Order: sequence, then C-alpha cells, then structure tokens
Amino acid sequence: MKWQQKKSPNGWSSVDQNNATDGDLDIAYALIQADKLWPDSFEQYGLAAQQLLASIKAHNYSEKTGLLTVGNWATVDSKAETMIRTSDMIPHYFETFAAYTKDPFWTKLEAHTTKALTQMSQQTSTGLLPDFAWVTASSITPLKPNEIAGKNDGDYAYNAARVPLRLADSDKPEVKKTLDKMLMFFEKQPVIYGGYTLKGKPLVKNQSNSFSAPILYATKGDKNFSNLYASQRWIFNYAIVGKDYYGDTLKVLVLLKLY
Repeated sequence: MKWQQKKSPNGWSSVDQNNATDGDLDIAYALIQADKLWPDSFEQYGLAAQQLLASIKAHNYSEKTGLLTVGNWATVDSKAETMIRTSDMIPHYFETFAAYTKDPFWTKLEAHTTKALTQMSQQTSTGLLPDFAWVTASSITPLKPNEIAGKNDGDYAYNAARVPLRLADSDKPEVKKTLDKMLMFFEKQPVIYGGYTLKGKPLVKNQSNSFSAPILYATKGDKNFSNLYASQRWIFNYAIVGKDYYGDTLKVLVLLKLY
C-alpha cells in the first residue's frame, strides 16, 4: 500500500510510491480477520491477505537484522536496511500470520522481534522504546535527532506511542515483561504527556490521544495497572472533531477493541 495519499480538486492521489511496513501489517491483519468473518465473500479477503503477506516478506525483511525494515525503499538501501521502527514490531500479528499461512518465516520473525524488544527494554530504566533504532549483530542503538523523520527519531514519540497497543495482545511472557516495564514508568507519572525521552523527560506539556489510547488498551483487565487504566479513560470524555487524524484513529481503534 502506498503509504500517503493527498486530496486534490481532481480526487485522491498517492504522494509517495513506497510502502510503510506498519501500515501494511495492519492491513494484512485486518484482511485475515475479515476472511474469518466472511470466508465466502466474493471480495476474497483471504487471497488478498496471502498476497500482501508474501509481498511484505519479499520486500520488507532484512536478512542482515532478521527483522522487518521500515519500508520497501529501505530494504534495498544498505544503511537504511539496518534501521527498525518499533511500531513495526508486533509479536501477536506475527503469531497470527504464522498460524494463517503455515509459514515458519513468521514464527522466526516473532522470535527475533521479541528478542530485539527485550534488548531495547533493558537499555533504560524507564523501559521506553524509541521511534527508530539502528541494528547491528551486537547492538541496537536509538537514532539520533533528525536522522530519518525528525528531531524525536530516538525518543518515545509518535511511532513508539503505538508500542503498548502493539504488545498488549501477545501472551508471551517476554513480551509481557517488556510491556509491563513501560507501564510501570507511566504509572508513576502524575500526567501522561505526549512523548518522552528514553530517560523519561516529557517532550511536551500536553496530553494526547495518540499516547493515552494505546496505554489505556494495554492496561485493560490488569489489576496491577487499574489506576493507570482509569486515568487514561479521559480520552473518551472528548468528542472527535476531525482535526487529529492520528490520535482520533487510535482512539476509535482502542474503543472498538475494548468494547
């Protein structure tokens, strides 16, 4: 899927010909759910899911790192190929893809992803993960400011904000440990702000649906984080006004998954 579209007087058009791995992973997972709900649909959701997963495997995977790249453009670049985006790291999806396709590639990817998540979590006392990181055979290092997308490339910013949501559906103890370490940091904060350095310093002084919605979902049904769950329910006190597509999307997604 071309990652960005723009509306003009002549209709919608794609701004960039490349894909974004996290978006295609979401689409593939949605197609699998659709196939389970409507297996006999003329839309052939299952075929579309299989084709997309084969494309992700072919164009969004790095043999160097054993992990997914950030997009098809990065896979063919010797440097960018070693960069990861934490919102692409979704163990539950990979487990689902493995069961659906019977392809051991996804099981192997889940194991490598879980290991990388654990490694990054252990690097800080907060457990916060960066938006992007460089991967070598012996290390995983957060990007420096403005190396790829902006000044917060190596911070817990708008990509990493989805990590609690990405990890919450996994039943693997290692993933749960990584998630809980993050949640323990958030539980100690009087207010959850819209982004942090990996050391836990707020990037801004305002709350954000984009950050609070994933935390709300990640604490669902967990008595150890009941207070954190209650505090993040503030997102449902405000109507969607259509000015924050990203935060509004995450809020609606969490609402649907919760209820």
